[in-house]
Order: sequence, then structure tokens, then C-alpha cells
Amino acid sequence: AALAMRRDVWSQVGPLDERFQFYCQDLDFCRRASRKGWKIALVPEFRVLHHHGATIGRAPGAQNRQHPELLWTDLVRWAEKHRGVGWAHKARQVLRAGARLRLATRSLERLFLPATRRRAWERDTAALRRALTRIQVAAKSARN
Repeated sequence: AALAMRRDVWSQVGPLDERFQFYCQDLDFCRRASRKGWKIALVPEFRVLHHHGATIGRAPGAQNRQHPELLWTDLVRWAEKHRGVGWAHKARQVLRAGARLRLATRSLERLFLPATRRRAWERDTAALRRALTRIQVAAKSARN
């Protein structure tokens, strides 16, 4: 993915919000630009080449080319910033329920998993558990 804009947009909207850890900076920026009257467009036929293969999908905690812990916390942060505390609370609830369901199905899946795939499966499951824990901790902090 790539984000391109006119200098005037950057000047009016301001920099990316550094409170986002990895995800949602572009979503937040586009939402703020739209509120200032700028037109936002997705250009799916545009291609970007990332030299040196830098990607979050290879970072510790990544699962299936995403990092659920960073993704989920950034989505909740975005929800709170743009929709309010109540909406963020609902987002946390949905993410927690989805994570629990995914972990439950993964525990059943493990019974049928070939030994050659177990190490990767356990790494991905651990990433989901960390993400769930992070969302639960954030929910407790938000209540206090």
C-alpha cells in the first residue's frame, strides 16, 4: 500500500498520528483530510514496489501477514478517536469475542494438524493469545 497526497493536504491536515503503532495511520489521515474537504480516492491499479521486503508480516507476533495485536489495538484507538468511547468499547467486545472463537476453533484444528505444521500453528496461536490479552487489558484500563 502507499499513500500519496498534495503538499497542501499535509499542510492543512497535519502529520500522521503517532499514537497508532502501525495500522490505521492512513485511515485516520484520510478521515481528517475528508473532514477538511479533500477528496479521497483508492487507486487499485496503482502498484508499489517495496524494496528490501520490509513488512509487518515478518515481525515477531505476526500471523498470516498481519500483526493482530497491533491491528486490533490500533482499530480500537481509531474507533475511540473517530467514533467515541462507546463505539471503542463495542469494538473491543467484538474483537474479544472473535478472538475467543478463533482460539476455540484452533484448539479443535490442532487435533487434525500434521506434525510438520505444528510449530507455525503454535506461533500463530500464541500471536492470537497475545492480541486477546492486549485487548482485555485495554478494556480493563478503559473502565478504570
